[in-house]
Amino acid sequence: MGTASASAVSALQAARVMARQAIARKVSLGKQAIAFSEADARAAAHPNGRIAGTMALLARDKFETGTGGKGATNVDALTDVIFGRVNSKFGPANEALGSRFAGFLQDRQLAENTVREVFGQDTRNNLAQQFSKAWISVTDDLANQAQAAGKLFSINQDGVCAAVGSRTACARSEDREAARSKPT
Repeated sequence: MGTASASAVSALQAARVMARQAIARKVSLGKQAIAFSEADARAAAHPNGRIAGTMALLARDKFETGTGGKGATNVDALTDVIFGRVNSKFGPANEALGSRFAGFLQDRQLAENTVREVFGQDTRNNLAQQFSKAWISVTDDLANQAQAAGKLFSINQDGVCAAVGSRTACARSEDREAARSKPT
């Protein structure tokens, strides 16, 4: 392949990437505009006014009238629901990694093994394996959920791979990123 052909192929590939990114930005902006419009409509429809409606979007509606007292959603309640769902996936490993005796004792080796497991190094520690599998599952789920809602970001593992120094960890994170970015 000649120099001119190689340049043309690379320019075409760059144009394709830029077109995909432009479409993703438009979709993201559209999803965010719809969410904002829905939130604005909910706030405006509150019987005690727009300010009370906006407050009801952020925390529990003290008037309990925004949606008739049932099915209300707000940032505070959704945060609790998501945190509870995420926290439940970690099981006994979550407790094992926590501080004990008012923070005076911590299983540092388990924490280090967990980080190694997350990035593909087998430590033969069951709790670390359980926690790392849960961590990978949770971070993938939350990233997919955020991206499905219109948040644009890339999962960056480059610095982590260099710090861990494991080629298998880097390859695994690149495989996960490739699988995540496949069109559905």
